[in-house]
Amino acid sequence: MSAIWSGYTAPIPPPVRASIEFTGVGTGQIPAALTREDIDVFEDGVKQEMDVFQEAVQPVTFMMALDASGSMKKSAARAQEAAREFIDAMRPEDQVGLMMFATKAEAIEAPTDKRETTRAAIDNYVADGGTALYDALYDSLVQLAKARDTRRVLVVVTDGIDENATSNGPGSLRSWDEVLDKLAQTDATVYAVGIGSRVEHDRLRLLAQRSGGAAYFPSDVTTLASDYQKILDELRRRYVLGYQSTNRKRDGQWRTVEIRPRTRDIEIRSRGGYYSPLQ
Repeated sequence: MSAIWSGYTAPIPPPVRASIEFTGVGTGQIPAALTREDIDVFEDGVKQEMDVFQEAVQPVTFMMALDASGSMKKSAARAQEAAREFIDAMRPEDQVGLMMFATKAEAIEAPTDKRETTRAAIDNYVADGGTALYDALYDSLVQLAKARDTRRVLVVVTDGIDENATSNGPGSLRSWDEVLDKLAQTDATVYAVGIGSRVEHDRLRLLAQRSGGAAYFPSDVTTLASDYQKILDELRRRYVLGYQSTNRKRDGQWRTVEIRPRTRDIEIRSRGGYYSPLQ
């Protein structure tokens, strides 16, 4: 008579590896030099043991989303100059794509390390029409989601709110909630530059906060070049930490990761967690 088995022992799932990119900023919002000994890491409140701590040196894939609405007419020349300087200051291995938005959001150039067409598009910058801000944000994140083996960064520059050319309705087909959903699905860092007083401060800050980036609010376009430089300086002083999670579950759920500095004068910026793998 053959034996009858009543069950089996399920295999133990492989450990979950977590990798988080972050930066620390000190007094004056200046990027700080950090070591492994300067921070502690907690996942869903449970302390984790880091086995990786290093500078983030991977190439960056940028999407620049530039406001080309009618309100930018007086600032067009300065905005062009600052954008050219920003592109020229990127590393040769970085890629950059360009999205311009006015009445519609238009993908001018998909991310590439060939800068000629991007510079030409900036040279042809013309400000006119409404402000399809949310469409530009959403479509830029779609472009970034295609990038592989690079860091993903969205830089958005705007001087207005999402509205049509007559300022009596929305400027985008996409909603704000759709933008937030796409951001959650895309491991991208957002740097927002809101020029003047008529911008959606809270929403631009939220994009930066949820992605581990930063938001800047200059009074006019004259400081745009220095804001671009702040973004590059921060990207060149970011770190990656890694650890084997104490939670082996592979359920696709969000896990909150808190990076706690051991000194009070450091602010940590990161995406704030990751999604557990399903397999």
